[in-house]
Amino acid sequence: MKNILKGSIALLILLTIGCSQEYLDPVPKTSLSDLSVFDTKARVEAQVNGMYAVMKSGAFLGGRFFVYNDVRCENFIPKSSNLVTNFATWNHSVVASTNEVQNLWGQIYASINAINVFLEGLEDAKTTGKLDKINVSQAEYDQYKSEAYTLRAICYFDLLQMYSKPYRDGSGSNQGVPLRLKAMKSAAENDMAPASVADVYTQILKDLNDAEPLAITTYGATADLLNTTRVHKNTIIAFKSRVLLHMQNYSGVVTETAKIVNASAPFTSPGGVPHTLSATYASIFASPYTAKESIFSMPFTTTNTPGTERAAALL
Repeated sequence: MKNILKGSIALLILLTIGCSQEYLDPVPKTSLSDLSVFDTKARVEAQVNGMYAVMKSGAFLGGRFFVYNDVRCENFIPKSSNLVTNFATWNHSVVASTNEVQNLWGQIYASINAINVFLEGLEDAKTTGKLDKINVSQAEYDQYKSEAYTLRAICYFDLLQMYSKPYRDGSGSNQGVPLRLKAMKSAAENDMAPASVADVYTQILKDLNDAEPLAITTYGATADLLNTTRVHKNTIIAFKSRVLLHMQNYSGVVTETAKIVNASAPFTSPGGVPHTLSATYASIFASPYTAKESIFSMPFTTTNTPGTERAAALL
């Protein structure tokens, strides 16, 4: 009788342990709740890397964005009218349901939302004192914000190049794209009306101007990989020069480029990352792919590619 009772108690204990909520509903190791993503410094840094990763998708900067731009040039002739091979982009006949639009448009806005979610979470963590508890310094906080602002500016600039008329056509008065600056965690505001081209350019420049004073000047003299693949002050200035060039604001271009290019040979950057022209064109694309002429590049490895045929930008 005692043995039966002991067995019953043991079985009850096993059943109680086996039915524990922790085991029935485990927390995934590869995903985190938005309530805990700022609990450690490593998680914050992972989110920073994640902003780059979502933009590096094959549907965006990992390949397709460059393909869609190239095939619209006059030296491309399609062999078929197959929409899978970018015929609609070449023919300038894309509509909302076109494959190129679904992939690229969706991925860019997914990137923008990831950035907005991070910015809002970072600001909240700063306000509530979470960042102090996990030893994120003011300089690191500033750098993370500068990277987020710059990456968002790149996303909107690329959207305008694909889906809007040039700024010079009507001084930006034409229809641009929806300007999303808040984190979207539901389907609300999915029908947001497009802003004007001028309004989007204004936001792009605001993001870059806000980012510049916050940005790190260099990741270090021996940190060639980070200086090539992460945003720093010269990255922001160089990209701002490109934006102003598209706006035909040539005096602004001169002002910005003077910050990062000496007026006389050898035309190196006077401060921050020492950018300079490479001796040969081939050396820019030679291993380890960190030539001083490269101002900003997405990192790829054999085990970290944007996906099969989409890795066109690697070629």
